[in-house]
Amino acid sequence: MLWFLARTFAISSIVVVVPLLAQRAPRLGALFFSLPLVSGLTFAMTWMQTKQAGVISRLAKETLFLIPLTLLFFVPLIFCDRLGFWLAFFLGVSSTCAAVGLWMLFAS
Repeated sequence: MLWFLARTFAISSIVVVVPLLAQRAPRLGALFFSLPLVSGLTFAMTWMQTKQAGVISRLAKETLFLIPLTLLFFVPLIFCDRLGFWLAFFLGVSSTCAAVGLWMLFAS
């Protein structure tokens, strides 16, 4: 239980701190947002639980394939000032879901 609480605290701290940082220094916030902090913690925690290199390798491979697809989320948000936040957000989520859905449908 203590391990679960530690993991929850680590991940939630990132989610809380990055937006606060982004308000004061957008470039620094973007840097921390783009760092694979959650991925790194996930790999470390998975390794500590399983000690299986194959699991880590498969997770890294799948993550690497998904990164370009999930970048579609940011494209509409670039035009947020013209589209409005919620429309841009919806388009970003929709395009990402469509791309990931097609990948899951056709990837073997």
